[in-house]
Amino acid sequence: MPSEIEAFLGQRAGEAVTDWTIQAALSHGMNSIGQAHGLPPLHWNAINEDGGVLEGSPMEGCASAEYLCEAWASALGFTEFSFDVGDGVRSWYLTQSSWHVEISTESGNSWLDELEASA
Repeated sequence: MPSEIEAFLGQRAGEAVTDWTIQAALSHGMNSIGQAHGLPPLHWNAINEDGGVLEGSPMEGCASAEYLCEAWASALGFTEFSFDVGDGVRSWYLTQSSWHVEISTESGNSWLDELEASA
């Protein structure tokens, strides 16, 4: 009998379960770091593009997205983008080795959030 994850994802379940596991581990790790700094969790999305890209953003409906992102950026030593990223969105980043980590005031949920909510 297929697991709930496999049923949700269909044919690419094996690959998607691996992606989900990595995504969940990175999200948990980043939010553990934030918790150690007294910060509420962010939504984290891992993207594999010529190295690793990890994007953090407030959960959908967050009333204080700008304050939350500023606090995260300050705690982790991120630099704010000096150009306008559009629609009043602010973003901060840190690039180390082959990883680029970014925090943005643009909120949203990923497929991981939707999957966890449906489980």
